[in-house]
Amino acid sequence: MEQSEKTNEVVARILEAGFTLFRRYGFRAITMDEIAAQTGMSKKTLYAHFTDKDDLVTTVIRERLKAIQEMCVHYQEKSKDAVEELLLMMQYLNSLFRNMNAIVLHDMKKHHPAAYQLFRDHMQGFVLNSIRTNLKRGIEEGLYRAEVDIEVICRIRLDACMVGFRPEVFPGDEFEMSRVQEVSVLHYLFGVATIKGHKLILKYREKMMNNEQIKRHSA
Repeated sequence: MEQSEKTNEVVARILEAGFTLFRRYGFRAITMDEIAAQTGMSKKTLYAHFTDKDDLVTTVIRERLKAIQEMCVHYQEKSKDAVEELLLMMQYLNSLFRNMNAIVLHDMKKHHPAAYQLFRDHMQGFVLNSIRTNLKRGIEEGLYRAEVDIEVICRIRLDACMVGFRPEVFPGDEFEMSRVQEVSVLHYLFGVATIKGHKLILKYREKMMNNEQIKRHSA
């Protein structure tokens, strides 16, 4: 294996370990010692690739947002229509939010402003535009209501994306973030859909649930 490949592999392991711990316990609670222990590496190895914990957090967020954006574009291109696109993205986000601690956003904003700015830019730029594009697509396909005020609904939906990160609304010991996300997406989707769209939502949901049952039985 080339040296550059070894370096990339080490960095990828560190980032994955960091994300795994941060998502579960928040940013403040996790130390570089714990990340080193999770990877089986020394702290010296971590600091050979990252200046400090803030640098690691910022890189974790940057790479995770990049992966989300790439997956979103993939689903836009792969999906048959706007409804399938949104449901596929919902499934992906469910796996991402599973076992995630709602405190992560508060920790990021308070202790890692550079990472938080990346997140804000992602939400206000890429995510808002993706919602807008999906709405326009759905209207053109006759699956979303033509009278929908796109710019208002975009911002309502964007705000709803954040509600799972508010423990005062959804306490973590009572609500799983992936559950909140899924209910929120479906509520939004049924709200903007036409009758034709409603039928398609139910069709895709039934197919997705059947696939999940098959996976569970085969596991």
